[in-house]
Amino acid sequence: MSRHDHFPRHDPARCEAAREATDALAEDWRAEDTCPGGLIAAMDALADAPPAAAIDALLPWLRRHRIVGAAARPTFTAAGAGCCESDPPQPLSKDMILRLDTAREAITLVGASGDLLLLDLAVHPPSSLPVQTYDIASGRLVHVASARRDASFRQMALALLGAFGRRDAGPLFVEATLDDDFAARWSAMRQLVALDPAAARAPLAAMAAADPHSEVRAAAGATLALYPSFCAAKDAHAPDDRPAADARI
Repeated sequence: MSRHDHFPRHDPARCEAAREATDALAEDWRAEDTCPGGLIAAMDALADAPPAAAIDALLPWLRRHRIVGAAARPTFTAAGAGCCESDPPQPLSKDMILRLDTAREAITLVGASGDLLLLDLAVHPPSSLPVQTYDIASGRLVHVASARRDASFRQMALALLGAFGRRDAGPLFVEATLDDDFAARWSAMRQLVALDPAAARAPLAAMAAADPHSEVRAAAGATLALYPSFCAAKDAHAPDDRPAADARI
């Protein structure tokens, strides 16, 4: 059971019917997967196989879409990011299968009026691309975040420490500004500037001078230029009033 099992919130009969249907489907899958010719046996047989061979052998269970012959991607920059273009609306049909390259594509569901079951089967190969959020109406890139699970968890943890005003955790923020992922580095620096501008000044200057990513260097330099106004604001307000960094990637 998951927290999604409570929907539709005010229709217990439909909620229970949907739960029973998904439980029955899950039971069928478990029976199929554990039989001698099922998925578990196939995975065990491929335990020592190279990743590419294992994926090819498991394609009958994954219905996976694979990019073939993709060109090597240069370092991602927000300025060089493409625009988001939307296709005309496509009606959903029973048993429809959508194959998406989720590094480049996404879907939105509009106007659904009945029960809808989405089964998402995904393989996540290593990628240097960050998670990109676009404004659908304009197609403009509006936000970039780390695509790595470990970096994302650290970003959430640092944000929580920042919300609690934990200045004693400053060394953790500084360490995160050296992460391999440029989005994680800048996120940690923004959090540190907001939490403790004095402690952030030296690593911010180092980032402005030598960060490997051009837009991180530019954002750090722009934030560093705001420090005189930071100091003035600090003198004019109570100690708990903390400045926010405005430079964004």
